[in-house]
Amino acid sequence: MKNEKIINAWDKINSSEETKQQIYYEIMQKQVQPKKQVITFKPILVMAIVAALFVTTVFAAVPAILKMLGSEIGFFDSDQQKRYSPDQELIKKYSSEVGVTAEGDGYSLTIDNIAFDGTFMNVFYTVKKDVSIVEEIIQHYELYNLNSEPSTHSAVTSNNINLEMPGYTLSFQKYFFVTMDGYYVSDYELKVVQRFIITEDLPDVFDLTIKYKDQSLPLTIDMSKSKIETISVKPNLSFTVTQNKFQRFITEDDDEDSKIIQHNMIVEKVNISPLGNLLLLIEKGGTSPANRELFENYFILDDKGNCYGKLAEILRSRADWQKDETIIVEFYGDVPSDTQYLKLVPYNFNRESDWLRVELNELPIKLNQSQYGSVTIESYIVTENTVTVFYSCEELGRDVDPYLSFEKPTGFGYSQTIPVYNSQTGLYSMLFTFAASIENTEAILSGIYIPQYDIELLEDQAIIIPLK
Repeated sequence: MKNEKIINAWDKINSSEETKQQIYYEIMQKQVQPKKQVITFKPILVMAIVAALFVTTVFAAVPAILKMLGSEIGFFDSDQQKRYSPDQELIKKYSSEVGVTAEGDGYSLTIDNIAFDGTFMNVFYTVKKDVSIVEEIIQHYELYNLNSEPSTHSAVTSNNINLEMPGYTLSFQKYFFVTMDGYYVSDYELKVVQRFIITEDLPDVFDLTIKYKDQSLPLTIDMSKSKIETISVKPNLSFTVTQNKFQRFITEDDDEDSKIIQHNMIVEKVNISPLGNLLLLIEKGGTSPANRELFENYFILDDKGNCYGKLAEILRSRADWQKDETIIVEFYGDVPSDTQYLKLVPYNFNRESDWLRVELNELPIKLNQSQYGSVTIESYIVTENTVTVFYSCEELGRDVDPYLSFEKPTGFGYSQTIPVYNSQTGLYSMLFTFAASIENTEAILSGIYIPQYDIELLEDQAIIIPLK
């Protein structure tokens, strides 16, 4: 914050409040730049900065307050496949251009755009380096004897940013970045988007610091216009669910009673917002060391029977069985504005599932995933070493691990992304990247698998979450 001397100089500035805020932003920027000596901001220096600012055009490139009123986002200009391209028009609507750059030893970071609706924040940025980013990743793989091929994803995740908000403790429970995506512009330049879930209640206008390596970029966000479309409730609703344990948590010593687990839960918060939906749960501490498993197997329905898939569950099992844990869940689908309530319906299912082999010779192909839902494979795209499969899920099928898998012929392994949901088309997609070129496309596509489950709904333990 401004010290006493800055405040005295501040009061002497005869200008609009917005211009003064821009000036303040520039002063703060100068304070956070790396420096070899301590600089004391005296009133005369503040006035000198003010004078310099009035004869430059820096304000046009660096807004003092970033209002989420819409902007063009250059990240989407490339035709390279990107996770959030299908939702780009929606993301643009709740975004602001930034254009702030920080330079460090051998690199620069430019924050291009920020999109924020009060719950989900997408930060778009560009990393440039004096050395090859591709070569950096290759050296990293060699250092740790990693056998897989260096991927763009590795470059993206190794160049992540962090957030700080003055006055708020952004712990693991308060915010978390869900996904990252990006692509190379060249060997020396990387375009990245990093998506955060902010569970903290923030004021309409707040300060945000973006940190990357040894650099800090202070910004001010105004979300007063973008968050008005968000429905937020804090029901503080307690409930208990008794379910079968996951197969992976069952040991040979467990008797029938030990194969059952009780979850003591609190619904802390639900946000229905333009860029996604948030469910925030608290699981109370367990009653024994065996209770490390967290509440996960449930459908999210509304009062009209619509089912909403869970896209991201950050926590899966307890580090400390005695400690309360926060479960951050992003669920997707357009929730109608007149929805009165959401309903969580727990279920048991056989984790030791059967896998059904599918030949993609005639599309679409509809497959029953369980007695409560189905998956329809709609289309696929093949490149030199990738296969992208597009599919839809009906009824309750969209929630129960709608994963696909390929056979892995000897020496022909692959990596895969988690299912990505396109809110515009209603389709999932999974990208499979193979370790070698796909020479026999027909053989690969004849070996795709989908899991099938036996599900038991626990309707008598369902919990209603009022939204009105």
